[in-house]
Amino acid sequence: MGRIERDKRLTALGIELSTTACSIGGRNAAGEEFYATVPMLGATKWNDMSAFDLTEVPGMIRACLVNLAKQLGLDEEHYYLAFAGNGALCMVVRQHDMVLVGNDGKLLMPALSWQANQATEQVQELKAQGAEAVVGPIEARFVLPKLLLALKLESGLREQIRYVMTTGDWINWIMAGMMSRNCRLSTSDALCNGLLGQHTKLLAKEVIKKAGLDPRWFPEPILSDRIVGKVQYSGDDFGFGAVSCWLEGWQICADLGDNHATALGTGLVDGDLRTAFASFGTSGTVTRLCSPGAQLAGKAACFEFFDWRLLLAMLADCGARWTEFKAKYADGKSDGELSRLAMEFEAAHQASPAEDASEIPAFDDLPLPAQAATIQKMIGREMAGVLNIVLREVLDRDTPPIEKVVMTGGLIQSELLRGYFTKVIQGLGLQAFVSDRQGPLATQTGVAGGLIQALVANGTFPDRKAAVQALCPLRQLG
Repeated sequence: MGRIERDKRLTALGIELSTTACSIGGRNAAGEEFYATVPMLGATKWNDMSAFDLTEVPGMIRACLVNLAKQLGLDEEHYYLAFAGNGALCMVVRQHDMVLVGNDGKLLMPALSWQANQATEQVQELKAQGAEAVVGPIEARFVLPKLLLALKLESGLREQIRYVMTTGDWINWIMAGMMSRNCRLSTSDALCNGLLGQHTKLLAKEVIKKAGLDPRWFPEPILSDRIVGKVQYSGDDFGFGAVSCWLEGWQICADLGDNHATALGTGLVDGDLRTAFASFGTSGTVTRLCSPGAQLAGKAACFEFFDWRLLLAMLADCGARWTEFKAKYADGKSDGELSRLAMEFEAAHQASPAEDASEIPAFDDLPLPAQAATIQKMIGREMAGVLNIVLREVLDRDTPPIEKVVMTGGLIQSELLRGYFTKVIQGLGLQAFVSDRQGPLATQTGVAGGLIQALVANGTFPDRKAAVQALCPLRQLG
């Protein structure tokens, strides 16, 4: 098909690069949403550290755009029509990726990922220099210590560096035509990488200088609710030509880190200090907001949420544990079928007399329904501990207490897990809600967060609160 009605053309895109996939959510003027995803390519190693070859990125993005165009009924010759209008896009990228660009504009090495956490010695050096008083707590996965380690391992890099940035910033710069004025550090990710002052959101030049690094390597920060520039086709740099020619003229939002975007995509809005969000995805996370200057217990990680601070505690293997169980025991059964079996087993088990603990069989000897129920309750118990960390994190008496908890993510579709965690929430005297978002982005919260940011940028909604109210409905559980 070579024609498409104007209101069917996509006008907003949320583009997410996670550790496992490249995914895009799109929305048109008619309010229809679309979703496409491909497995992540380019995973590699650099000096035995986890990294990604970013030359794979444009191909993955283009594959998703092609999929979206096909969903709109376009044939290959007319794919570009899906994007032929004024639009906006927002990148959402796994946090803590480090990109080094050389004086010739080329990549000096693969992007070190959040899993590259070997820079422990450099963390101690930065702490001894007093860096944490300016940039906040520093961890080995952050860009600042990883850069120090990279230069120690390959000292020749120092003379070649033109820019140090994150993957999301790099993609925006390429798509904006590699114009120097569009080379920026989004505060969303830079703030949690030891690069900015926690309270000023300006480049922490004195910390960087004291560490023996050159502040001129780092682009100027840009607030995470601002526009970096517009997509410009300037040839096929890094293979992005096939992407930028379709999206030319689209506004580019400052990129969001994945935790920032996920919080937005689950329905968190600026200034909401009374709501916590429990996401049961690949990683289980619980998040809440506080003011940037709030006194904290120091048990949760801190990220940016526009003018607020996002607090996060994590169960890293939440979804991974379930995926591993399915691969080993489930014999191809779907999530829905396993959840039904788990619920039926739990109902029958609760109605039967308690068993002698000495007669409880080993996990491998349990029937499949009992195994599914056991894994789901184990995840629920550990996520309850994560919730408690976040509820107790803010020490300021002036900060209002959490009143409700919203559950979201793929695993919470399980009736057993949802019921178990609802009892945990209500046992704490809080209200329990679930995300009631429908459609292809129902559980794709990171993509949804990027899409919300793009919809505000293109004028579909006047602000984030209006967008969240329209796109992220909640349902209270009894």
